[in-house]
Amino acid sequence: MATVIQITSYYGEDPGTKVKPILSQKYNTKFPTEPDPNPAVPCHLPLPGETYRRSAWVCNGIELISGSFSWVRNFYWFGPGTIKRDWKLGSGQVQIGSAGVPIMAYKQATGMLGEYGYDLSDPEHGHPYFNGEYSLIELVDADAYTPSNSLLFDSGTYNNLGEISNVIYHQLVLADDSETGTKIGIPFGIRWEEM
Repeated sequence: MATVIQITSYYGEDPGTKVKPILSQKYNTKFPTEPDPNPAVPCHLPLPGETYRRSAWVCNGIELISGSFSWVRNFYWFGPGTIKRDWKLGSGQVQIGSAGVPIMAYKQATGMLGEYGYDLSDPEHGHPYFNGEYSLIELVDADAYTPSNSLLFDSGTYNNLGEISNVIYHQLVLADDSETGTKIGIPFGIRWEEM
């Protein structure tokens, strides 16, 4: 039997509350304006008056939940490459870390409740892996990663059920030229190697 993985969202205070949204290789996520979101409540991110406005950080990881395998390794993340166009983000984007972060380095999102999130790389309020405190992972436009050019976010090898991969941080960034309104669902995907 092939490996069954759980794409898991983490939110709230360290070390984070797990939310298991779907048993699938593809998943949908929301970009909330609060660090401890209710997954059942729609998210509303106001347009900025000037420059940019960001959502709270979104953090996803992979948990091995069933199946028979010798090892699972090399987790890749990808999107359709059309988020900016499909969501009419203008100068905005969905930004994503160019590498994964160990689950033990999870940090709660920061920002102004119901209004905005701080940038992942903010020198004072950002995540230590993105603002240079512990490391300096580059933030890039998620549209750079597609099924044919996926982001390797964890090159580790896992041998046991219950193990959790590195996690991916991403964040919606709206610009003053982003269009308002309800956005269509855009699936993101995960692939991996196993034996």
